[in-house]
Amino acid sequence: MSRSIFIGASRMNKKSYGVLVLLCIAMIALFIIAFAARPPYLFSIFQGEEFDTEGVFLHSYHIVEPLNGKPAKRMMVVLHGASNSSQEMLPFARLWGPYFPDTVFVFPNGVLSDIDGSYKWYKRHENSMDVDVTGVYQAGHAMLGFIHVMQERYRVSPEDTGVVGFSQGGSVALQVAMGAPDKLWGVASYAGILFAESEEKRKSAQTLSVNERFENLDIPDFQTPVLLVQGSKDKVIAPQHFEFARDALLAHKRDVSTALIKGLDHDMNGKSLQYGIDFFTKTRK
Repeated sequence: MSRSIFIGASRMNKKSYGVLVLLCIAMIALFIIAFAARPPYLFSIFQGEEFDTEGVFLHSYHIVEPLNGKPAKRMMVVLHGASNSSQEMLPFARLWGPYFPDTVFVFPNGVLSDIDGSYKWYKRHENSMDVDVTGVYQAGHAMLGFIHVMQERYRVSPEDTGVVGFSQGGSVALQVAMGAPDKLWGVASYAGILFAESEEKRKSAQTLSVNERFENLDIPDFQTPVLLVQGSKDKVIAPQHFEFARDALLAHKRDVSTALIKGLDHDMNGKSLQYGIDFFTKTRK
């Protein structure tokens, strides 16, 4: 009697063992599938420390390594808008990574921090669209220094370095395009403002009319291709700024592409992001 019970238990153990093995195989297979389909920024992200460029601080940054898992051949610096942070821009790596799998994505935080944990690149006067123009130029200068350090770290050349910015980040991206000592891969400004007044007009630039600003431009001779993208219904940055930047860069015979997205507010959507993908694909050597 006891022997039959032992044999039955032994058979049950063998059956249970087989089921357990099958479950383990299934779990391993699911893990492999999930790992292969993972968003890149969930597994390859790390955060850098505060960065100082001649007294102008960038409050940390995030890095997303190339999707192909190899050493970076290119670099894309992505700049957030006002009252935002680098973390909010991380989906760029997931959306653009498949198109540029050899590219490391760099997401710096702005130079000014807010109490809610967000950042901005320069001050905006209370209850006004007027901005601290000096702060715009300082942020652009700081970003040029940061980009140079990242280029050396990843051994990436200027022509393999792209910059993308939204809103305030777009304004700083344009400063990078104009201030970079060498031609970059490209600069895409989404809903950014072009600040390029002559030295004597910079402090009062926010009070100048569009015509006065146009007459006092001091746009350097730069070769970096630029993309301007904005929504036609933008209620934060008026499309007039888009038109101003377009006309100014074209008048100075700079390499500029433009896209005004019909019906889009102060935001980015699939269509506007596709313009960026096409732009950087076209300018890639």
